Amino acid sequence: MAELLVAHAPEAAARAQRVVSKLERSGFKVSQEIDLRAPRKALRSAVGKAEGVLVLWSREAPETLRTVAAAAKDAGKLAVARLDGAAPPALLRVAAIDLSSLATRGRTRSWARLMKSLPKPGAAAPRRAMAGIGSATKAASEAAETAPKRQGFVWVFLLGLAVTAAAAAGAWAMLR
Repeated sequence: MAELLVAHAPEAAARAQRVVSKLERSGFKVSQEIDLRAPRKALRSAVGKAEGVLVLWSREAPETLRTVAAAAKDAGKLAVARLDGAAPPALLRVAAIDLSSLATRGRTRSWARLMKSLPKPGAAAPRRAMAGIGSATKAASEAAETAPKRQGFVWVFLLGLAVTAAAAAGAWAMLR
């Protein structure tokens, strides 16, 4: 049985419980006993023990929820869902699934997307099931890291081109 760690803001506990109940009915073993006031090392340890991590983002999300999400992303175990209209931080926004209408409409397309992004109950290698989300955000962050290097190369190239043009203009003026 796939064990999921569900992390959410304490103020969003009632909304998170609805999601947890649906996950349990779908065959998941859900652990949501994570104290977001715990030290970062303890949060990362909890993420390491879980087969998958579902971060339920809301307006009330504390800063430590980002720590849990970052650790899960680094481990390739992250799935993110929004409980309301609050946008998650940029590093999580790529994969955020909107569950804000879950309470009113029951199963939705968003719920189906969430189920596809989580490790399957009883799966031998749940990490692979969530690798798409982690690798997509990892690729985006790697691209962002290399952008300044490319930008620096462009400036050096343009400076060299300007110096060459100035030298050519000076040589042309002398030959006339």
